[in-house]
Amino acid sequence: MNRIKSIIYLLLHPAALAERLRNHGKTHDELSMERALNYDMDRYMSHAGVFRPDTRENMIARIIHTYHGLEKGLTMPRRRFNFGQDAVTSLVELIEEYIRLYGEPAAQVVHGIGILKAYLVMHRDYDGKDHHSFWQKIHSLTDRFPDVKAAVQPHQTDKEFYADVHSDFERFARSRHTLRHYCGTVSEDEIKKAVELAMTAPSACNRQPVRVHCISDKELKDKVLAMQSGNRGFGTDADKVLIITGDLSSICWIDERYDIYTNCGIFIMNLCYSLFYHKIAHCILNWSICVNPEKDKALHELTGIPGNEVVAAMITCGRTPEEIDIAESPRRELSDILSFH
Repeated sequence: MNRIKSIIYLLLHPAALAERLRNHGKTHDELSMERALNYDMDRYMSHAGVFRPDTRENMIARIIHTYHGLEKGLTMPRRRFNFGQDAVTSLVELIEEYIRLYGEPAAQVVHGIGILKAYLVMHRDYDGKDHHSFWQKIHSLTDRFPDVKAAVQPHQTDKEFYADVHSDFERFARSRHTLRHYCGTVSEDEIKKAVELAMTAPSACNRQPVRVHCISDKELKDKVLAMQSGNRGFGTDADKVLIITGDLSSICWIDERYDIYTNCGIFIMNLCYSLFYHKIAHCILNWSICVNPEKDKALHELTGIPGNEVVAAMITCGRTPEEIDIAESPRRELSDILSFH
């Protein structure tokens, strides 16, 4: 009787029938994974800033993302005049829109204004200011904030940069910075020491799913970096590229669907500390921001990384020059990050 009622219900409810047919033959784990991914997608679609670009938090995030590109340009080893004009225009427009919607600029927005002023300082003696409207647009914003200083990107010697590598952890951690200046070779033994130290990173149930692929061959390195859009202007100077991956084979339960990235993230931070400790200049390159399925497959085929490993990020490495420039990149306020419940 119950079976007959079930059949009648499905015949009267086409959507339920379609769902039953779609799920026919699937295992319990497959159905659980599908429900979990649907849950994730619903939350992403409901809350991700990409679909709500006018929220305060998303506007600040886009302002930071845009000014960081200019920040990097101001610290490049081979700076050129007129770089990043599209980014400058976007930053001005984003800040103007933020002020229109939310009034008094937040600290990160103020830093964006400081970056624009630093851009103007760089071009103070530049004779090629032929696009008057471009420069006027910058001044129309920055002149309204006379108390905001130009954001100075710190200039240091290599000895100053590594002065605290043997200090207490607080000074050590605060002194580590990304470097986009490279001048020489890092040996395989140095990479081995850095990775071995990074393996002290905690991992879920100590399964240690992270893998590191070191790309040394120049031709292969250049092809790998050409797939990643965030290294222009400095990537070709790097001696090696480390590709950090996570082995999906280590996943034991449906609920761990994103745990591989958590493990990779913890390892990457530990690896950065380790590279800094061994005085190896390095810069993390995001893979997810520029990847599509075709590009991801191409990277796996090019490097021979097996399909069961997902790429989390890349890290460029090299010897540190005697003089370097560092992107200031101020951190958010503690109150933006920490909540007590």
